[in-house]
Amino acid sequence: MEKKPDKIGCLLQKAAKLSITDPEQAFLTFQPRANAIGSLGPNFFTKYLYFAGEGHLSHPCLIVDNRVLATLHHYTPWPVFTPNSTNYTFSTYEAALYVMGAWAKELSMATRTVGADEVERWAFQFRS
Repeated sequence: MEKKPDKIGCLLQKAAKLSITDPEQAFLTFQPRANAIGSLGPNFFTKYLYFAGEGHLSHPCLIVDNRVLATLHHYTPWPVFTPNSTNYTFSTYEAALYVMGAWAKELSMATRTVGADEVERWAFQFRS
């Protein structure tokens, strides 16, 4: 049974607020055990979590969809990125945030900070 619109609105507000400081709780708001909003899985709700940050460099949430996961699978030995489903858990999201954040730090220079979202954009566009 689908949630009522007012309950979905509350869920969206809660997730947006949490996305500013707590990616885990924001993610788990959408997927406590199963997807809280029908077939809205992480490929799409991570977009919402990212845009809730309004482009701030320090915002901890990124978009992690099947294209980003495929790039991470290509460039890392981490089995958590092995393509198996578009409905992944927080442990996959956490690993993706860690890797893209680390790559952003490696690419940053004293004169320019590279945002993790820039790495995410590259990962989205990459074609092996």
